[in-house]
Amino acid sequence: MLIDEAMALIKKERSGDELERKEIYIKLAMEQYRKWGITGIHDAGADEESLRVYEKLRQKGELTVRVYAMVSARGPAFAEALSQGPRIDNFLTARSIKILIDGALGSRGALLFEPYSDSPDTSGLQMMKEEEAYSIIKRSLEKGFQVCTHAIGDKAVHIMLNLYQRALKENPVQNHRLRIEHASVIAPEDLPRFKELNVIPSMQPIFVGEYGRWSEDRLGPKRVQGVLILRQLLDSGVRIAGGTDCPASDDGNPLTNFYAAVTRKSPHGVPEEWYGRQKITREEALRMLTLDAAYAAFEEDIKGSLEAGKLADLVVLSQDIMKIDEKEILKTEILTTILDGKIIYGRT
Repeated sequence: MLIDEAMALIKKERSGDELERKEIYIKLAMEQYRKWGITGIHDAGADEESLRVYEKLRQKGELTVRVYAMVSARGPAFAEALSQGPRIDNFLTARSIKILIDGALGSRGALLFEPYSDSPDTSGLQMMKEEEAYSIIKRSLEKGFQVCTHAIGDKAVHIMLNLYQRALKENPVQNHRLRIEHASVIAPEDLPRFKELNVIPSMQPIFVGEYGRWSEDRLGPKRVQGVLILRQLLDSGVRIAGGTDCPASDDGNPLTNFYAAVTRKSPHGVPEEWYGRQKITREEALRMLTLDAAYAAFEEDIKGSLEAGKLADLVVLSQDIMKIDEKEILKTEILTTILDGKIIYGRT
């Protein structure tokens, strides 16, 4: 079994043109986005090839999704981004740098303070040394970039909050919107620090499906209560950017994520309510997946709500998800997807 970055050992042996392969993948993804009613994505780790394909499609008028690219901190695209500075465009923006500090909870790669309950010989993986991560954060902030860090385990989250705090003390950027991607396991003492530091947790409600199956085995009955704590984070006063983690997760449908956020259930393995006290309201879930996701990309003035002066991106649903019985949410269909005032999927 190859875990996390070890998968690169296989990827580098693949034959064929990587640029051509990326274009095929991105076009297939855009086809699915249209069917899901998605008009904008945050690409959490865009490499050099992906950025080139996005630009090619943008120039040809074939980019049917607005891309907020997080440039991978490991690879040639990072140095190029720092040299050129942030790029801001309605269809292709690259003003964020992506760091990976630990692995996944399912693979026991998420970095924990204490060993895994079901595997006492490991506490997870630290994918990057702290000083290397700090250097990336420091240089990125100096060049006007946002930083988004994959951190799932409680120790990984703690490390990144410390590094963000240190970087902001040395370079007190006011509107930094630093992000922690996932923030799946949060130690109680770190919960208030998100608000104190104005750090945005970027979270995926659909993880209820997998976490509900095995996270108590991984973490034990005490630590599991710090998993996917949407309610507590919102109550502490932070804005959560809602996402899907697709294709790493098994479902990129925003409606499934909306359902998981308001019910703490999932059609993928957890039909019963899992730690229901962390449920959020439908209004909160909708905002998390729209306006607050736009805020996390500095785009709340042009995206995230239907208002005069904003971009003409919208989706027409078959039902009012704010009023129907929760069981009906998953039966809701996408009737029409509109991007930049043009119908790109569904009924004309």
